Amino acid sequence: MKSKHTLAIMFPTLLLAGFVFLLWPGCEDPEAGRQPGAAETENVDSTAQVPAARVKRYYVQLAALSAEDKANEFQEGTGENLPAIVQPARLQDGTRLWRVVSGPFLTEPDATRRLAQARRAGFQDAFISIELAGPDPMEIDSTEMAIEEAVEESKLKQLTSIGGCSGPRWSPTGREIAFFRRGPEQEGLYAIGTGGGQHSRIVESGPDFEVTRHYRWSPDGRQMAVVVRELNRRFEKVENLYLFDKRGSRRRAIMQQLRNEFAITNLLWAPDGTKLAFEADYAVIDPGAEDMASVLVIDLDWDFSEPGSASRPRWIRASNFGRTNRLLGFSSAQTLLFLSEVDTRTAPHDDMTFQVWSYDLPARQPALLSGEQQISNCSAPVLGNGFIVCSTFAHQYSQHPDQIVLQDLTGNDRQILLGRESATDTFSDVQILGNSDIFFTYNDKLLVYDSNGRKAMMELQAHPQSLTVSPSGRKVCFEIGGDLYSLRLAF
Repeated sequence: MKSKHTLAIMFPTLLLAGFVFLLWPGCEDPEAGRQPGAAETENVDSTAQVPAARVKRYYVQLAALSAEDKANEFQEGTGENLPAIVQPARLQDGTRLWRVVSGPFLTEPDATRRLAQARRAGFQDAFISIELAGPDPMEIDSTEMAIEEAVEESKLKQLTSIGGCSGPRWSPTGREIAFFRRGPEQEGLYAIGTGGGQHSRIVESGPDFEVTRHYRWSPDGRQMAVVVRELNRRFEKVENLYLFDKRGSRRRAIMQQLRNEFAITNLLWAPDGTKLAFEADYAVIDPGAEDMASVLVIDLDWDFSEPGSASRPRWIRASNFGRTNRLLGFSSAQTLLFLSEVDTRTAPHDDMTFQVWSYDLPARQPALLSGEQQISNCSAPVLGNGFIVCSTFAHQYSQHPDQIVLQDLTGNDRQILLGRESATDTFSDVQILGNSDIFFTYNDKLLVYDSNGRKAMMELQAHPQSLTVSPSGRKVCFEIGGDLYSLRLAF
């Protein structure tokens, strides 16, 4: 769908093109005004067919990606009801793209009906692309696509206007964004299409059932793990774990505390979706607890249908007992990485110092990865391909992070990506896409680094509170002032 900006750009161009067409000698016939050479006048076959005229084709474009593998992944996620293909293309500046399109259609009404279907399925940014059929499939008329992107890529697009929104998370399918909302009368988890519009309910709080902002999509985007506060048999308010489908119509308890032992944070799924890991923070409930914070892993193949099974789940303590542990992520379906606090007797008094460990889930065996290497005062660590990125503090009592640091897992390489220049500067949490691209915000800027420290930056003209990145890496979503905004990246 063309915006007013798009039409304003295209109309003068089309008018000028028509004027030139009328005045230019020989434009009525592609061959007019050119005399054949000697070689062309000999042995001319009068029965040779005239090349067929170029015909309009209509496509519904769902996405345009810079990597073919990402385009193929996107195409697989469109579903059987919205057939799509991956089509190579080149922009006018020579940039090569892979477009995910549905079609072709011979008439515009047919394409319009498919466009409406695509938007109902959550592809709010889809639009109709008109092309001319030619002998080379790489030679497409991409002017419309270039204009659409030029208009949209540098603008923040408001997705919600209801207030109270926070913690957005992009679905792995790329079709929708989940978020937590605390309204004047109700709170819960909701989802909205990537182009905005009406939001839908996933699950809301009810009597003695308090939905929290701690949740995580499953790898296939069909389920969501959610932390819920509710009363146990002792009438204590405890944090439990549930699985919901994305419409909230199916609910399954996978972990229920019989007594109030720990708070639950940092949910992470195994890549194959068979396990769910999280941090169990005992110190929040009991500051004198012997085990301060552990990493627990629940086997989701366990039969939770039997009454009371969620209160005795099949879990593994994948960390070191008696220390503060922080979950990093799964390096494979069977191996988990975590940070474990160094013996406080050997660490500086004001520092909380960690080392990197791995945990073999089948063998139930931890192993130290980082040798003597230590990471001090690290918060919200995120796992990449052979590295971690975290916010670091001057000391463990600091209120705000001072630096964003990239740290090698096994060597001694440590790189400061960005340091805070003043006490009022703020960072967002870090997001890593495809195990290599590092996203975070700093004040009113979006920063993207690769694992070699190379940086790209965009001015946002706003101070976002949180950040999520689309699976394609082409868009980001922010929370700004209690509402959600999206932005198409210009790099």
